Amino acid sequence: MLMRSRYGLALIAVRDDEMAASANGIDVFRVKISAFAGSAFIAGSLYTYYIFHVGPDSVFDLDWMLLPLMMTVVGGTGTLLGPILGAFVMYAVFDLARIVVPDYHPVISGLTIILAMLFLPNGLMRSFGGGVRVV
Repeated sequence: MLMRSRYGLALIAVRDDEMAASANGIDVFRVKISAFAGSAFIAGSLYTYYIFHVGPDSVFDLDWMLLPLMMTVVGGTGTLLGPILGAFVMYAVFDLARIVVPDYHPVISGLTIILAMLFLPNGLMRSFGGGVRVV
């Protein structure tokens, strides 16, 4: 429903070619800011529901700040199932690192995202499975 609306088509146009979207009268900056703000609102709302309490110790934890980014990069940006696959992989890596080497799990998490960016720049979904492309 969203993808066929005027806003959804603007998102697709900005994703595909910012210059062409701007030439066709789309305010690229406004579309990007609204997409970022909307996704941040959804993520923040779900996280607040998940932890039941919002405070500096829970919000600024390094693991929780980087985990959504790592899930998306490892799974594949722009795909529907990529971040879901990335979530499974990253939770497995996080939990295994916490069990095997608890002192170095941030290092292993960082290495995971660096290696994913170097060797799988399109993510697991696009590198191996194709994936349904979305905005």
